[in-house]
Amino acid sequence: MSKVEVGVSDFIAPASLYVHVPLCASKCSYCDFYSVPSPANAEACESALVGAILDRASTLSRRFGAERFDTVYVGGGTPSILSAVALDRLLAGLETLAIGASAQRPREWTVEANPDSICPEKLELMKAHGVTRVSIGVQSLDPEELALLGRRHNPDSALGAVRRAAEAGMAVSADLIAGIPALPQSRRDFADADRLAGFSRELQDAGAAHLSIYDLTIEEGTPLAARRAHLRFPDEDEDWETRQKLEASLAKSGLRRYEVSNYSAVGDECRHNLAYWHMDSYIGAGPGAVSTLVHRSGTALRIEEARIIEDYGLLSSGAALETVIGLKDAFFESIMMAFRSSFGLDLAVFRRRFGLDASAIIGSSLSNWGSHVVRGEPWPWMDSSGGPALDGSGLDLLNRFLIDCLEEIERNLPLLRQIEAEKRTVIRKEGNS
Repeated sequence: MSKVEVGVSDFIAPASLYVHVPLCASKCSYCDFYSVPSPANAEACESALVGAILDRASTLSRRFGAERFDTVYVGGGTPSILSAVALDRLLAGLETLAIGASAQRPREWTVEANPDSICPEKLELMKAHGVTRVSIGVQSLDPEELALLGRRHNPDSALGAVRRAAEAGMAVSADLIAGIPALPQSRRDFADADRLAGFSRELQDAGAAHLSIYDLTIEEGTPLAARRAHLRFPDEDEDWETRQKLEASLAKSGLRRYEVSNYSAVGDECRHNLAYWHMDSYIGAGPGAVSTLVHRSGTALRIEEARIIEDYGLLSSGAALETVIGLKDAFFESIMMAFRSSFGLDLAVFRRRFGLDASAIIGSSLSNWGSHVVRGEPWPWMDSSGGPALDGSGLDLLNRFLIDCLEEIERNLPLLRQIEAEKRTVIRKEGNS
């Protein structure tokens, strides 16, 4: 694999840490993330994996000058499937790493969990180590949908898990999936756009203060993709009506759509995910994890961990794929991530990172889409505190806006190449390690 030689001072030090635990009780029918069923020798596997993750997180922290972490996110897979012993060891190691020499705990620390693998003992472990937030994969409160998705819990156990986490004093986020298909014999009515809003209200009543509601994507190679021809799917109008009713219902209960798939009250947003959308530096440890380190030249370094759980701890750091993100891609990623959230594009931050105004790169797109009417449709545009942003319904048109931005960036390639040539190159690629 390719390795990139860098100097610590060339990068903005990461303040966010992601840890990937790719173990699951079983693979869901729609899942395309890197995860594997927990093996028969679970105890030995968990011990080796936890040790390797902590070693890798420590190595990356030292390499890029992370003195402490403001946010930590333990995802998967299903981190809550770890035994109490393994989970305790993982959280204790991350706690030490996150605090560093500052004696200051992370402002936000999230652990993902499934309803069937979270219990009072593990919740107490999380709380004892400083975890502040649990993200629970509910996905649906309909038994038929849960069975189709390959989920192991039922509606009652999902709501019970949310209640237990909230009663333990944790902030709770719950995941739901929109656009789930139905079996041909199902009597489910896609025209009932109130169903998803109803599920959301039940989760809020149980204690969830943050909701992540994702549109189902059928990924090739998944069991659900193999059944696609035998399933009934909602059409675009039904999907749109569902989203509109959902957003209106959540707004009444104080939750606003602050990102394409995320809803919360003001101030309750997921701080860790905001680091991604603001394109801040972060590191990732664990099989399949990703790090992005923002370089002071405006470019970035991306590190993709090997997607292999066997012998992960025996792999050298050279097994990770390291790629320099050039100015063109760095521009587009910053714009794409910024407009995913209602915070929008912070023009001052963009100028500090790249040394030029956003208008020099996507000025026409900003101007055209900022008009009252574009392509015969009113554009739901608003100003955030830092610059242009999209309101809730505008996020549904994000892809169309980004296509225009990308085309304009392509037209400005000569300018970007000139800027890149003028910057002093301090990242150099070396041969295979």
